[in-house]
Amino acid sequence: MRHLKSIPLALAAALAAPAALACGEGIFNMGEGLRYEGYLAPRPATILVFEPDGMPSDERIAIYRGLARAGHKVSVATDASHASEAFASQSFDVVVADDAHAATLASLLGDRSPARRLLVAPGKPPRDGGDASRAYVRGSASVGTWLGALNRLLKD
Repeated sequence: MRHLKSIPLALAAALAAPAALACGEGIFNMGEGLRYEGYLAPRPATILVFEPDGMPSDERIAIYRGLARAGHKVSVATDASHASEAFASQSFDVVVADDAHAATLASLLGDRSPARRLLVAPGKPPRDGGDASRAYVRGSASVGTWLGALNRLLKD
């Protein structure tokens, strides 16, 4: 009989108690996602993109915008004369070019060429072979992959 009297008392106490949040409850609310936080490059670089075949594709433009949002300063040269003008006006930390155009760009720039190159391979990128001044990314890679490759290049 005594237990029957304590049940309504316990129920009243439970209803009167303030809501207690579980650990992390304030972060994970149903129906609401966490806010997206943009990535900032730890080593922002000035980048020249060499696109001699004309304007880059929409996918590449989106990647270049992602690099710029991360803090890199991206310039695009659509032919050899634009690349020469860009190198005459400023210095670049990294040059980005398709693997097929890398030799053309290197011969065009000569000793003005920066030490670091990010080469875009159409298929599976070849192994770097331990060359710290060169990195490869797949042409269809995400912005995160590009940012990771740039970060590895700029570490030294």
